Amino acid sequence: MRKNILILITSVLFLTSCSEKEKKPVLKCWTEPVMDLPEPTGGFVMRVADQSITCEQVIGPSLEHLEPIAKKTSYEQFRIQAWATLEQMFAVNVANIILVHHAKKKAGDNIEEQLDKLADAEVQKFIMTYKGDAAKAEEALKNMGMDWKSFKDYHRKMLLAQSYIQSQLPENIPIAYHEMLEYYNRTKDRFFATQASIQFRLIDIDVTKIDANDPNENKKQKATVLANQLVEHLNKGADFGKLSEKYSNDHRSQFGGLWKPVQPDALAPPYDILAKHAENLQPGQIAGPIDAGDHIFIMKLEDKQSASVEPFEKVQERIESQIKFDRRKLAADKLSNKLTEQAYVAQKTEFLEFCAEEIYRVSTQ
Repeated sequence: MRKNILILITSVLFLTSCSEKEKKPVLKCWTEPVMDLPEPTGGFVMRVADQSITCEQVIGPSLEHLEPIAKKTSYEQFRIQAWATLEQMFAVNVANIILVHHAKKKAGDNIEEQLDKLADAEVQKFIMTYKGDAAKAEEALKNMGMDWKSFKDYHRKMLLAQSYIQSQLPENIPIAYHEMLEYYNRTKDRFFATQASIQFRLIDIDVTKIDANDPNENKKQKATVLANQLVEHLNKGADFGKLSEKYSNDHRSQFGGLWKPVQPDALAPPYDILAKHAENLQPGQIAGPIDAGDHIFIMKLEDKQSASVEPFEKVQERIESQIKFDRRKLAADKLSNKLTEQAYVAQKTEFLEFCAEEIYRVSTQ
């Protein structure tokens, strides 16, 4: 649940731009030149609180997706198509910084030693996934673009953010019986109902496809004779699937005439007539010939399920869990809005423009 809430808050954070008319930001944000960034990131970073977002952090996860677009479009076209992706990556980085910033303020300095121990434990867990071979684990990290330091830093930040998020969410307030019952009555048709369904095998004789030696021969009569003969064979124990493969014009004939389960009221004409006949059949029974105009059907019912709703007593625990989740989600949404108000980022557009130019340059050089 904690991981779900963390993902939820990170994904819903949207950033607002700085404005002279708006209130003074809580977090100081600015751009500054940096001389030692590796290529192709260029020379700018964004400062948020006490940390930086490099162009590389925005470009890295986006390059594989955006490079093919850059190679086949002009820069202006590329910029339009790439902008939403760049904003999303930028938002994720800012959201993480803000969460960690607030978590540090709340936790104080004493949290550092505990975080180090927890991060070391994550390192050991990761090594054990490679049967204790630290060299293989390190090689795997390199393939992910990380080393042990960045791996530990990542887990420190996530643990810290989780701790802060958890501290902001509501305690386990008891859920009243009437609240669960109201939720059940409001959502039972959507979450706890089972729709009626039927599954059958079908021999579909299409009258228009009957071969007639004589142009004056009645195709409908010939199809009816064939259907009666097939019913007779079935009553003597013939294999329905094999007869369907040989004689049916239905799109499921190659599967022995077996249809996937379907809701009776979802059958389109002329097949809707089958639902009425299924009402009077039990699984294993056969109906036919069934006259449906240009079609003559023979149907074998395989399965039938009536519409039903799970009783409240059976789903009460699920409802209680869902209400708890809904409460926490609402609290998480409020928290994300609160943090968003503090996410004033000056010159974001210029920074993302620079990132877009870098991606385009690297992809087309």
